[in-house]
Amino acid sequence: MKEKIFIDTDVILDVAFERIPFFYHSQKILSLVEKNYFICFTSSLILANCYYIISSNKNKAVAQKTI
Repeated sequence: MKEKIFIDTDVILDVAFERIPFFYHSQKILSLVEKNYFICFTSSLILANCYYIISSNKNKAVAQKTI
């Protein structure tokens, strides 16, 4: 059975903004989720917060693509 992990805001923002040194670990986590090594969960509030932060710092198009 695959492990279930919860993705927090910081993991998404680390990748979106390439925040060093956390970027590499967060990118690896999301890569393993994409390859089906883990089952990933998050909340709608986390997605909304990420959208708001990314669109405020970059733009809405980047925020939509990231989410």
